[in-house]
Amino acid sequence: MGYSCTVKADLTLDGIRKLVCNEIQNEFEIDGEKYFSEIGRENDDGAITGTIWNIIKEGAWKGRCKKAGSFRIEPDGKIKRFPFISKENKKIAEGYGREEYLKNYII
Repeated sequence: MGYSCTVKADLTLDGIRKLVCNEIQNEFEIDGEKYFSEIGRENDDGAITGTIWNIIKEGAWKGRCKKAGSFRIEPDGKIKRFPFISKENKKIAEGYGREEYLKNYII
């Protein structure tokens, strides 16, 4: 069984991945820091929630990770919170999700 969420939320997450992620769909680098996202439990309302982890690059903890925040994409595709991603990129990702929804799901 897969993860359930609304199409609009999923398309916005696709927009974020296209903007900031590398070849690994949930890993991204901002200002020299590496992060990855981990989707959490399913939400009855269709939202996507999860955790952002920081990959430690130096010192005794090199290669390990620590929690850096959490994210939430609302069922309507709006980004309520997604740390370390600029407001501009959030708007671009929401716009991508909206356009893809209209293109593929609205007759």
